[in-house]
Amino acid sequence: MDALWSLEHRTVSQTLVECRRGLDIVVSLGFKSNLFPPMGPFPLEDSFGMGAVIVILQVSLNPGKYDMYVQFGTIRKFRSAFSRVYHASVKDQEAMVMANSTRKLMVTKCPTYGLWFEKFMKGCQKHMGEIVRPDRALSTTILLEILSLLNLE
Repeated sequence: MDALWSLEHRTVSQTLVECRRGLDIVVSLGFKSNLFPPMGPFPLEDSFGMGAVIVILQVSLNPGKYDMYVQFGTIRKFRSAFSRVYHASVKDQEAMVMANSTRKLMVTKCPTYGLWFEKFMKGCQKHMGEIVRPDRALSTTILLEILSLLNLE
């Protein structure tokens, strides 16, 4: 669940190459190697939405309607539900709103809106893929037009 893995494999490996290059330069100049911010320790509370991640990963193992497992469109529903509950809770009172007469922007601490969670979801979508099967009926007019095109062929 590395936050980098929502990116393309080449992007991840190139990031590693550039980081090593930067560290080599810093060390060669005699600086301490605190070029990058510390990668931890993280706080003991769930500030990234790991609880939501666990639920999403469990849901992803369920059998799907059209495939062996559920699709990305199904697992993303929990993120939406979690965010709605969070924004209805007392925790959302910490959110700030910036507004003028025509536009409004909300700044929230909801973990499922954070950068790490966004990358997790993008990684899920890339790894899972998605089978799209529209559930729409054809009108009689469109069906007759398709039949006439088939007759012409």
